[in-house]
Amino acid sequence: MVLVDPTGVRAIAKALEVNRVLTALSLPFNSVNDEGAAALGDALLANASLTKLHLGLNEISDGGAEALTSALCVNGVLTELNLCNNKIRDEGAAAIGEALAVNGVLKTLDLKLNKIGDEGAKALASALRVKGVLTSLNLRRNVIGEAGVAAIATALQHHGVLTASTCRVKLYPLAA
Repeated sequence: MVLVDPTGVRAIAKALEVNRVLTALSLPFNSVNDEGAAALGDALLANASLTKLHLGLNEISDGGAEALTSALCVNGVLTELNLCNNKIRDEGAAAIGEALAVNGVLKTLDLKLNKIGDEGAKALASALRVKGVLTSLNLRRNVIGEAGVAAIATALQHHGVLTASTCRVKLYPLAA
């Protein structure tokens, strides 16, 4: 197995800026950190062909999530984003929520196995009430409590496309 180190991630990002053919990029289990996520975010600002990006099982935290969201605000082709099993918390989820509120093409968002709590879930719920293109949202195995689940449930009642069957949220008791 060959792992892509941070230098390799930056090289891939640089190539994406000019590549007009690649439609899917999968980099799970690599060394994609916040710096790498920022480089990929910058590349997505220029790239008009990549529709699927899988960055799960890396070291992306709130800073990396925020860096990717600048691209989500303007990129008109990315339809699937997988950020599962990273280190994203409420602040990163809030940034993603802000981007979702203006993004008109992202259909699938996987944020399972992060550290998103109630505030992050509420921010994502706010975005769901604004835009109705997301068809699949996975928030399983985060630290979302009852207030966050309630916010998501309320948003689903007003969302035109996403339904309870395509939104996966499981309530986990918080340690006392």
